[in-house]
Amino acid sequence: MKVLRRIAFWLSTISIIIILLDLGFDQTPFIQDLIDGTYLIVLSLGLILIVFRYLTPSERPRKNVWFLDLLFLLVFILVTLAYLDWIAAPVFGIPTWIHLLIWIFFFREFFLLDINLNRRYLNPAQFFITSFILMTLLGALVLMLPRATYEGISFLDALFTATSAVCVTGLIVVDTGTYFTPFGQTSIVILIQLGGLGIMTLTSYFSYFFRGGTTYENQLLLKDMTNADKIAEVFETLKKILL
Repeated sequence: MKVLRRIAFWLSTISIIIILLDLGFDQTPFIQDLIDGTYLIVLSLGLILIVFRYLTPSERPRKNVWFLDLLFLLVFILVTLAYLDWIAAPVFGIPTWIHLLIWIFFFREFFLLDINLNRRYLNPAQFFITSFILMTLLGALVLMLPRATYEGISFLDALFTATSAVCVTGLIVVDTGTYFTPFGQTSIVILIQLGGLGIMTLTSYFSYFFRGGTTYENQLLLKDMTNADKIAEVFETLKKILL
């Protein structure tokens, strides 16, 4: 059933990319209809995949995942009823709730992945640096989207802002409050949170939490990254970092 997991993960990942394009660019009515249709298809397939897993004994999710699935189902029902005009539109509007649904779907599938941090390719320091570099570059690209700023931004300024956010330095080259739109400001806040917590520790802990275990090699790598004294203390250390 690994194929099923990968299909669900890539569906959710593609949806996240579409959300960024939807929020980052001004859309024509035709393109917006296509995007909305894609959202509907992805969420419907996501719901089918989740239900299928519960009906398949070998794929039945752990109890740690139930609250995400229940939240997904409740929001899905709410959005569907509002879309059919059976109830009043929820606070913040239907599009916002659709985006929330897709993020829930993405987090669920991402944290259920079998993440294997292989020391043969990268040591702990290289893993740490690589994750920050990738996060910074992706953040810079998001900040360069047309609707992330009011007047546009150069790649260097976007890269500096993303780097400052990920490293939590507080340095800026433009006024964040007036130069960036709410979408851009939200992106910066997310970069700050991911940078402060550490993307590798964040993903590793929640992957462990939802899957119920991890490899010995992953624990060794995370032990080095978090400076834990014992392997048994790795996830307790990550829990303290996150909470």
